[in-house]
This record gives sequence, C-alpha cells and structure tokens, in this order.
Amino acid sequence: VKEYLVGTHASESLWLNEEKKFVNPYFDPESFSISVNGAPVHGPVGANEELAVVIDGEIATLDPSLQVGYAIYDADGTLFYWSLFNDTDEETWPVLKVGHVRFESLLPKRLLNEGVYRVELLVALYYREWIVQPGVNAPFVNFEIKGGLSTSPYWVVRRPGLLAPVLRWSAESTS
Repeated sequence: VKEYLVGTHASESLWLNEEKKFVNPYFDPESFSISVNGAPVHGPVGANEELAVVIDGEIATLDPSLQVGYAIYDADGTLFYWSLFNDTDEETWPVLKVGHVRFESLLPKRLLNEGVYRVELLVALYYREWIVQPGVNAPFVNFEIKGGLSTSPYWVVRRPGLLAPVLRWSAESTS
C-alpha cells in the first residue's frame, strides 16, 4: 500500500507535465515540486528546513473561481490537509494575470514528523469543474523528513503521532 501511495521512490520531488495533461484555459499546469532554497529536494530533508510547494503553469483565461493548491498525505494515505492560494481574506490573494504564473506556499517548519509524505496537485473551478482532483487524477511528488525535529537534546528521534510540532510552553509555580 505504501509503495502505491508514495511510488517506488520516496524522493521524487518534481513533476513535469511532459505529456501535456490537464490542458485547459484557466490553469494549465507545467510543473509541481517540493523545493528548498529554490531547487527541488533530493533525498531526506530536516523538519527545520524551509520547504515550499511550487506550482508553475499558464493562465489563458482569467476565471474568479480558479483554485490552485495541494493536498498532503502521509505514507499510509492519511490526508493531513488541503491548502489553496485563496484560503485567506480576498484582499490577500495574489493578483492573477494572463500568462505564466508561479504559486508558492511554504510548509510550516517543524510541523511534520519524520517520514515520507505525498503531495498531490489540486486545480479546480470552485464548485464548477475539477481539472486536477486529489485522490482521482492528481500528479504527485514525494519528500522525506529526517531529523531537524527540534533543538532540544531530549528530542532526537521520531515521536509517536502523525505530527511533530514544536510548541512553546510556560509554567507557573503555584505553591
């Protein structure tokens, strides 16, 4: 099951649309990657690395219902979340124009636990049409988190659980 979900290579972090799939006027995807410092990742990366989901494509016709984003899964196929470029207040959305566009979203540092992750492309016209649907026809990329979980000397290996966020704590003595 894991091999099917993440493919045979855990570090295939770049998808190129060489077969010209998903051609449409609203967003024609050209490439999709997990990148660090502007380049697709190769091999395991630390949880403390600044990873980005990068989606390149062409817009021939502007449509206000366009949604572009990704879905992220663990190696067992558990969906963690979907993220779309227009999840926030409309005033903060990127201004789209006809032509080439690059969408980029940073993954939260030190959120994911050690393991292999699958990221699927998502492109749709909101409640009108799926162009690229996660779990159905979506291309995917993989990456592996290894190390970099925390700067604490008490946390040097994978912890139980799906996520591994580093959260601040406070304590107050009450005696």
